[in-house]
Amino acid sequence: MSTPASTPKTVLLIRHGEKPDDDTDPNLSAKGWARACAITDTLPALVPKGADPIAAVVATAPSANSVRPIETVTPITLIRGLPFAHTIADDDVAAVPALLAQPPYAGATVLVCWHHGMLPKLALALGAPPADVPAKWEGDDFHTVWILTHHADGKVDFTVTRQPHL
Repeated sequence: MSTPASTPKTVLLIRHGEKPDDDTDPNLSAKGWARACAITDTLPALVPKGADPIAAVVATAPSANSVRPIETVTPITLIRGLPFAHTIADDDVAAVPALLAQPPYAGATVLVCWHHGMLPKLALALGAPPADVPAKWEGDDFHTVWILTHHADGKVDFTVTRQPHL
């Protein structure tokens, strides 16, 4: 069974890596950079069996307050040579499905890194069943991965897994 051409087949949603103690610093902490480097190996291992490998990456656009999502996925994009979009503002989650309906995202496995406060809305915008999506992503949770699997009949499976702790 194939996925509709207008959606990715599989989407992995993650939060950016750990941030520094200084709330005015828009970058990752040292631990956040360690996570960013580690996901090059850990996230591909979390792709569901039978799904294609991660083929493209999306992160929220940089802002004056944070470039952490971009920093989190930069190592995997560079090491694996993946297409990478980071043009959509954090609060514009409604624009993400249109981006993902285009090549190289449509029909592929896509990694999406966003700020935790918007991840529930983003999951819903991408078709996750409302009953399955938690109301919020906890502020101290840097390990969870939400996986959306789109089916040809329009059904979307929502599963939750965890990255290894650093």
